[in-house]
Amino acid sequence: SRCTDEAKRGAPAYTTTASSESHVPVGRFAVHAYGAQEEALRRDAVARGREELRRLALERTDGPVWDAWCTFQGRRSLVILGGTELRVYQAAHKAPHVFSRARFQLRIRVGKLILERQGRGARILHRFLCGVNAAEVHCSPADSTRLDNLLNPPAPPPASSQWCALPLLLLPEDFFHCFAECLRVNVLHDLMRVNSQLRDRLRGDALWKRLYESVVPRRIRAIVDGFPDAVSYHDRCALAALRFCTVCEMQRTGPGVCSCGAMPPFNAFVRFDPGCFQKRRLRLGPLRRPLQFMGFRLEECSMRFCSIYHGESLQLFLRRASAAGEKHLLVCEGMDGSVFGVYLNFPIVARSAKPFGEGASMLFDLGTAEQPCCRLFYGHGPVARALPDSFLFGLRGEIALGLTEDLREAKTQMSQWCDGATLKEPAVPLRSVTLFSNEGGFDAFSRDVLYVSDFGTDDEIQRNVARVLLQLGTTQKISRDHFA
Repeated sequence: SRCTDEAKRGAPAYTTTASSESHVPVGRFAVHAYGAQEEALRRDAVARGREELRRLALERTDGPVWDAWCTFQGRRSLVILGGTELRVYQAAHKAPHVFSRARFQLRIRVGKLILERQGRGARILHRFLCGVNAAEVHCSPADSTRLDNLLNPPAPPPASSQWCALPLLLLPEDFFHCFAECLRVNVLHDLMRVNSQLRDRLRGDALWKRLYESVVPRRIRAIVDGFPDAVSYHDRCALAALRFCTVCEMQRTGPGVCSCGAMPPFNAFVRFDPGCFQKRRLRLGPLRRPLQFMGFRLEECSMRFCSIYHGESLQLFLRRASAAGEKHLLVCEGMDGSVFGVYLNFPIVARSAKPFGEGASMLFDLGTAEQPCCRLFYGHGPVARALPDSFLFGLRGEIALGLTEDLREAKTQMSQWCDGATLKEPAVPLRSVTLFSNEGGFDAFSRDVLYVSDFGTDDEIQRNVARVLLQLGTTQKISRDHFA
């Protein structure tokens, strides 16, 4: 205080100690030094107090697993998570705030812990009495993340699999049969469509004999073996699965639930019609209206020939085309996906060097799936010639469209039929050639549905059900989408 009074009067703020003659400054510099020293002492006292509070809190908490310094109700506090409760300590001489984990729900946010009571009624009562919905404890983001990882540990990374792929073709015959015996029938059919070698192994009678003897009951086998047409075990398995209930082993006479209460997986099956499939695949919808005006109904015609099923032979094509039908639709599919062809409103002759045909005809070009179009060119009179090595269409000796002997290439030229233009490129590699006729064909019905009641009474149909199934899955190269 003396130095301060002297400083106020303007006297020099210096003093002399007894041990030294040097002058030591004690004015405002001495005040700052004293304040820094007091701040250091205060910080040491606070640190010792926190360590003592943490020690006492850890001793009083049952099973502590996590602790951190936080802010609770505006004061610096210590929060500790125990085995059954969460405690918040604000001072060593005060009782902690205790939150039971059974009565409070703990929600963790970034830098915040939210404690609210379990149950809607308890939360409303707490809100009415205390004025707040939940208690909030504010801590550092690192501490909240550490608690979240402790309560909700991240899933461990998946262990590396030690399995390796083994081709089915490398399995021995007996082991392959044991493996196939555990599969469903639709899985076996999918395997048969994947690979030709797998198809040969699954089509072998040894596998179906094993399934027939291990799966089909003996009483059903005694009846199925009496059919003279059921020669192979593949046929016998199909008959046993369709004509008998697998629960009561009684013969099925009608669709729906069996008399024993079991629901069979199959009540009817539909014979596949490749003609309907080819109509959809070749995108012939735009021709429906023009063909209808010319007396040809696209939805009622049947497929007379298709190079995919019958082979690439012009002579076979002409023989089948000339056998039946008075109106024909010839469709060519190029390797690039283009669809074009000709409609003939007269019967086809198997061999004729002179132009034949009396009636209206039409050339068409439907383009590709990416660039569709509908170009139509109408003609009248003799336009077709059936030569030994080609099938030609054109007016007055022109070649507006021609097919080669192997049905692998279509030739086009500029013609009057196409108004001086060409139908397609001069030479178009072909993917398929299909002929639709107004009558005849190897599939007389677009859909042939056979129900249980149908093949449960007629002896001839009973014996040929398996043959129909063989046509569905093995004799024709069709995918799963082509039949039901």
